[in-house]
Amino acid sequence: MGTKLYVGNLNYNTTEDSLREAFSANGREVASVSIIMDRETGRPRGFAFVEMTTEEGAQQALQELDGTDLDGRTLRINEAREREARGPRPFGGPRPGGPGGPGGPGGGGGYSGGYQGNPGGGFGGAPGGPRPFPPSGPGPARNFGPPADRGGGRRKEKERSRDDDDRGRRARRRGYGDDGDGW
Repeated sequence: MGTKLYVGNLNYNTTEDSLREAFSANGREVASVSIIMDRETGRPRGFAFVEMTTEEGAQQALQELDGTDLDGRTLRINEAREREARGPRPFGGPRPGGPGGPGGPGGGGGYSGGYQGNPGGGFGGAPGGPRPFPPSGPGPARNFGPPADRGGGRRKEKERSRDDDDRGRRARRRGYGDDGDGW
C-alpha cells in the first residue's frame, strides 16, 4: 500500500485544516492535504487526497476513518490510484471505447449525441464509424442559395395576408361592417 489516500464524500465546507486534524489523530503524521477544486467555479468538488508520511500511518488512517462522520458527511477512504496516462487525441476524433468510438453505441466521432434528434449520432449519418466533420452540401436543414430563394413563397404569403387585413380595416372605416347594417 502507498502513502496517498483518496477521501471522498466530503462536505463542501470541509477545510484542509479540518482534514489534517482528523488524519493526524493518534500520533499519525500527515505529509500533505489537497482538496480538489472545480476549475470553472472554484468550488470544492467533494473529494481530496491526503498523503501520510508512512505506509503504516496510511493503513491505520484508512481503517480508522473510513465510514466515520466529518462535518456531517460519511467519509469514503480508499488507497489513491495513480492517474492513467492520457495521450493526445486528434481534435474531433472518436473517444476510444466511449459513445461514438470504435465498438461504442452511436457514431459520429466527436459529434456524438445526434443531430436534430437522430439517435444514431453524428450529423444525421449512419451509426458507427468516425465522422470528423458535418456532411457537406445543402441538405434539408441548410439552404445556401441566394436570399430570394429562401422563404420567398412564405414572404409573399405574409404580404398578401397583410394586404387583406388592410382592406378589411379600410372597409370598416368606410362603414361596410361584417354584420351588413352599414356601420
